[in-house]
Amino acid sequence: MVSDVLLKFEEMKKIMFFVILATVVLAHAGAAQSCDRGSGHHRQDVRGRIEKGWHSGELTRDELRLLKMEGKQIARARKRMLRDGYLDPHERRKLHRMHRDFDRELWRQKHDRDHRRR
Repeated sequence: MVSDVLLKFEEMKKIMFFVILATVVLAHAGAAQSCDRGSGHHRQDVRGRIEKGWHSGELTRDELRLLKMEGKQIARARKRMLRDGYLDPHERRKLHRMHRDFDRELWRQKHDRDHRRR
């Protein structure tokens, strides 16, 4: 009788171990996925910032054209990098640097003293 209770206890420990392990693995995978929003979200964020800058008059027509051109260059570079199906660490760093530089340029253009007349 005591041995039956011990066997059931050991089985419960195994089950609990696997349940906890599965929970930790799934939580880790979910957290990793939520941290990497990808460049699709970056494009949407930037597009909204550009539109806001245009509508507020912070961006001139030439600045708008140049920013759109630069955004297209980044999109083409990303497409080239993804030809093999994934971004290696070097490509990911390069793409991140391109996005960062683009963000800085957008900020500079929005905060310079050139404003579009309305």
